[in-house]
Amino acid sequence: MSNPLRRWWRSRTDVVATFAVAFTLIAVNALAAQANVHIAGSLNANWRGAYDILVTAPGQDFGGSKTAGLVDSNFVSDAGTGGISLTQLHTIRGIANVEVAAPIGMVGTLRDLSLTPSLYIPDNPETKASVLTSSPELLRLTTTLSRNDRGATQVLSRTNGVVALQPREGSATALITSGTDTSMSYPSGFGAQTDDYSFQVPLGELPAFPASVIAIDPAAETKLWKGRANYLSPLQDASASRSAKTDAAGWASQVDKRKFLVQESNLAAVASDPEEQNDTVVPLVVNRSTRANLSVRVSIEKAPLTGALPTEGSQVQAAASTATWQPVGAVSSDASGVTRPFASPSLSLQWPGTKKPAGESGGVFYSQATSLTPTLIGRPDYSVNKSTGDKVPSFTVLPKGVTGPDGAALGGGFAATSGADPTAGKTRAYRSTSTPGGTGFGAALPAPIGTFTSSEAADTGTKDASYVPSGIGGGEEPTVASPAAGAPVTADSPVEQSLSNLSFLNSSPGAFTDLQGGATLRGSTPIDAVRIRVAGVHGYSEASRDRIAGVAQQIAKLGLTSTVVAGSSLQPVSVYVPKYFVDASAAHDLGRVNEEWTTLGASVTVSNAFTASTAALSVVAAVAVAFALVITQLLTARRRRAEAAILRTVGWTNATIRRRIFVSYLPGPAVVAVAAAGSLIIAAHTLGLIAWALSGALVLASFAAAVLGAQRSIASAQPHPRTRRRRQPASERDLAFRHLSATPGSTAAQAIGVFLFILATATGIESLAETRSAAGATRLADVVFKAGAAPLMLLIAAAAVGSLLLCLLGRRSEQVRRQAEQSVLRASGFTAGQRARIRQWEVLTIAVTASCAGTILVLAGTTALHMHLTAAIGAIAAAALATALLTAAARKET
Repeated sequence: MSNPLRRWWRSRTDVVATFAVAFTLIAVNALAAQANVHIAGSLNANWRGAYDILVTAPGQDFGGSKTAGLVDSNFVSDAGTGGISLTQLHTIRGIANVEVAAPIGMVGTLRDLSLTPSLYIPDNPETKASVLTSSPELLRLTTTLSRNDRGATQVLSRTNGVVALQPREGSATALITSGTDTSMSYPSGFGAQTDDYSFQVPLGELPAFPASVIAIDPAAETKLWKGRANYLSPLQDASASRSAKTDAAGWASQVDKRKFLVQESNLAAVASDPEEQNDTVVPLVVNRSTRANLSVRVSIEKAPLTGALPTEGSQVQAAASTATWQPVGAVSSDASGVTRPFASPSLSLQWPGTKKPAGESGGVFYSQATSLTPTLIGRPDYSVNKSTGDKVPSFTVLPKGVTGPDGAALGGGFAATSGADPTAGKTRAYRSTSTPGGTGFGAALPAPIGTFTSSEAADTGTKDASYVPSGIGGGEEPTVASPAAGAPVTADSPVEQSLSNLSFLNSSPGAFTDLQGGATLRGSTPIDAVRIRVAGVHGYSEASRDRIAGVAQQIAKLGLTSTVVAGSSLQPVSVYVPKYFVDASAAHDLGRVNEEWTTLGASVTVSNAFTASTAALSVVAAVAVAFALVITQLLTARRRRAEAAILRTVGWTNATIRRRIFVSYLPGPAVVAVAAAGSLIIAAHTLGLIAWALSGALVLASFAAAVLGAQRSIASAQPHPRTRRRRQPASERDLAFRHLSATPGSTAAQAIGVFLFILATATGIESLAETRSAAGATRLADVVFKAGAAPLMLLIAAAAVGSLLLCLLGRRSEQVRRQAEQSVLRASGFTAGQRARIRQWEVLTIAVTASCAGTILVLAGTTALHMHLTAAIGAIAAAALATALLTAAARKET
């Protein structure tokens, strides 16, 4: 008798099955390890933002308690809560492993100047060159400030005034005067000024658009954002000496007069103004970007005025009510500059058809804003909705009151003296306001010593897989998902940020100051949050997470709220915006808007989901291959029964025969064991327990298959097996059924193979879909899924191939018998077509029965277990593929 290795080698089915199992074991562990490497690499590269811990005042969380754990983007803390002292900041910076501690505090929104455009009306008393007639006349002036973005026009303010003018006589005044002897107006805000060449008529106050002022530590901010905040360098270099009495001139020299004329002039004039010498200088880095495209337009009408020039505004009002007006024309000018904080743009409009004399520039009128004290802007309030059809978290932002376009109360400030239309510029507020302590610019002089753009301060993290809010700038512009009925917008159009700072969207900061400047404006140092980056964190590992958690615990011992934000990411949400459009009679909804909000702990969710998926898919693949090995061994045992029968005849006992046959199976488990050792070398350090479990399970399965094969060989070698009398087959179908019943093991193996192929495919697809769902809808999940999807899909393929292997080996196990049957059929006169149809009946019987069973089971699971529809589709596709493969194999046999 030959040795066991040779006997095993002669059983080609055993050899193929063994090497297939060995190869699959190595492939499964290698693919699982590769999946983990890809996932870990993607997490290492993307899990961490600019900082790791957000520190807020006691009782202040990250803001997700009322919004299902999600936080609107760029939110770090409720504005103006303070609660973190300079002493606590210094203590935090002294904690071990704190690399950067960057404080941030909202000083508030501030209004510094109120701007008034003017109409330049040529009138030279010396040359008698004037657009006015020789007698007094009335001019009715309607001034409209409009926003013109993306083809849409929105009226922000409208003022109406009447001025009575008459040409001047005599010599030029050489100075700007009130000109009350040659003009009178109603309301008073339209009172004309005169100079050598003209009347300059104020056209009413424009809205004083607010600027949000944020206090930061410029050195820490620059370090935190690794050079992206270099625009703060003027604040880093700013002097700590800020007395207006002694230092104003030095600060004035640092202000660009071309950009900030009023502020430079005020600083330069402190020496001659005793009242301002008690003020404190506040250095600022100011946003030089325009926030919107604005234009100002004045429509001019005139009417003759009988009698003398009115001496009171009421007389002008009375004359205007009975006048017959004739249109003169209209002139316009760009007014986008009024949205720049602390800016003083030229807003002088020229009388239609005229030009200013050489060297004459006209003017714009400035006055102190109605309020110089800070106003704090709160966070929008939201209610949680049921998820939309796409399962995106859904919220409704709760509307507040109606304000003017600048966020101030309608009809307040200079509205009366400017003849403001109370119905123009109504704006919906979605944030509440409050007035903190501090005198703001009431006792301080702004010194704009540097500038930045909105793009420089933009929250660039919104484009990354990981995300931590900067707290200082807006992010991606949201779009309209589905407009409300009647809303004047279209789907996918961007949502414009209002100029009131009270929109539900985050606006770009107007200016930065340092902590000392923030204390001047607010009366105390405003630190709402501290953003902490931890030193020594390298990659997404348990050690890194423990280091961050340890620092967070140390900070929490100070009595502050310490939230770990490392591993956060943005995910899509849907926000319904009600009562957005406000007109004179009603408010209309905007509709559903697409935004992205912050999800805490996204990296842990993603890691857990993919780790579980890798393990599950590996187990599915291993189970499929183990089934193939065991059933194949049972099938091949049939061929060893002749050997067992002979050995029994010559006197061998069953135990001795069993040992001999078992030994002949041992090369198979040995090959699997070697493959297991190799796969452990490849994957143990990456997969850990999973690799050991898979390898050990398949080695045990191979030994179990050897034991079962030996036992089956003995059982099938019983003498004189009982034969059943078979009825004469009547058709090709009957012959096919007879062949199948004559080889129950092979038939069962093929059916089980098809069944497992369908289940493995559906289970793999469901696992992949569930992994994607469990990982969440964050950007981090998208990035990691793209990195790990390929090896996970190959794991699904490995499980499916293992099942197909069982199916094909089961068919191959009776190949000799089928060849003999083909010879008998050929000798009996069956044509090639008939023989092919018999094989077709065999294949269809096996494939259809197993496919129906597998597909029905998957469909039932889809309904009962709420599985993804893709699993059912995959099951149907797998059934079709298995049928096609068996058909092809049967065709080759004929």
